[in-house]
Amino acid sequence: MDNQDKSHTGVDKGDHRSLTEVDKSPKDQKLTETLLLGTRFRPASISGSGKFGGHGTMSKRTLAGSKLSEEVQKDLVTWMNYSKTDSTWSNYRTVERLIDTCQEERRTTFEWPMTTDNTLLFTHWLIKDRRLKASTVNNYLAGLRQAHITRGLEPPQLRTTLVNQVIKGRANQETVNTTDSKTGRAAMTVNLMRKLKQKICQSNLEKTDKLLVWTVATTAFFGAFRIHEILGKHESTFDPHHTLLLQDVSLTGQDGGRTLSIRLKCPKERRAGRPTVVDILETGGPLCPIRAYNRWATRNEGQDDMPLFRWKDGTPLTGRKFNCILKDMLGDLASTPRGKISTHSFRSAVPTILAELGHSENDIKAVGRWSSRAFTAYMKGSRTQRLMMARRIAGAI
Repeated sequence: MDNQDKSHTGVDKGDHRSLTEVDKSPKDQKLTETLLLGTRFRPASISGSGKFGGHGTMSKRTLAGSKLSEEVQKDLVTWMNYSKTDSTWSNYRTVERLIDTCQEERRTTFEWPMTTDNTLLFTHWLIKDRRLKASTVNNYLAGLRQAHITRGLEPPQLRTTLVNQVIKGRANQETVNTTDSKTGRAAMTVNLMRKLKQKICQSNLEKTDKLLVWTVATTAFFGAFRIHEILGKHESTFDPHHTLLLQDVSLTGQDGGRTLSIRLKCPKERRAGRPTVVDILETGGPLCPIRAYNRWATRNEGQDDMPLFRWKDGTPLTGRKFNCILKDMLGDLASTPRGKISTHSFRSAVPTILAELGHSENDIKAVGRWSSRAFTAYMKGSRTQRLMMARRIAGAI
């Protein structure tokens, strides 16, 4: 079977259905038509389709008691809907649905603002009936608070001492009852990276697409990236204000000391939305991210205003698709004694290696960008020092 009969994971089309359908949208019909014409697909650039789309739950009801003009209220509601990410708003909508379901199943009606008894009953229902973990219940309490704000109400003290003790007790109970040691996430390791490279080479992917998958893996590994910092969420559309584009990346320096600079326009750790530049340094060796990127870039027909990581046919590689590929390639190896391997495993890979090599806490925080102050110091530090850190990693490999 030739490569044209294979999917982006190197398996038969019939096996690929579950992988491609995970991020299908109505606009994918346009993608199919474009591919049939034999041209390289160009996803649509749509501002607001990424992190902050303004698709919140705030409405006129939120300011129902206000005496402000309709025009002013409209502007205020718009700005409030941009105060959180679309994924956060989606979680809050889930809480609204759960509130309705809880009242229906428990045959009760909550008071607004909610009383402590209402909150305790809702918490009990989430844990007992829905069998949710303490961490999830804790997140849903934030949604419960937002439900008050959306209704134009000042939220009461929802996390009372009693509620906090219930959640804490549930968390402790989960720890006692946990018998499966593989439920958490494990860090990507050097050995697994070698295995992944081998699997990619053995796959039926087209050569350029093999290089693409390996470049994404090494970039995520050495950059300690959250996967959606470098990959988009949709195949047919992207938000130019948040998606990593070709123009956001530059490769500088000479052989042996090259640097791949990646400009993140809206990183999670920068609340004000200021961009951050992450430097990935040349390490040499079989896992070198610079070598991987350079080999792929020389074959890639990219455009500055398009997403950086795209398949040969032009379709953007999404985070979800990459996760499916990772699991498909690694198979049973994706489940380790320390937990499961997923795209988020790349985030903790290098920090884990640095910890094992005895680097300071500040170095580890800097690489992972968990502290903006440490990250600023890291970016302003000596280039020689950063190169030494990269070489130490290479030495461990």
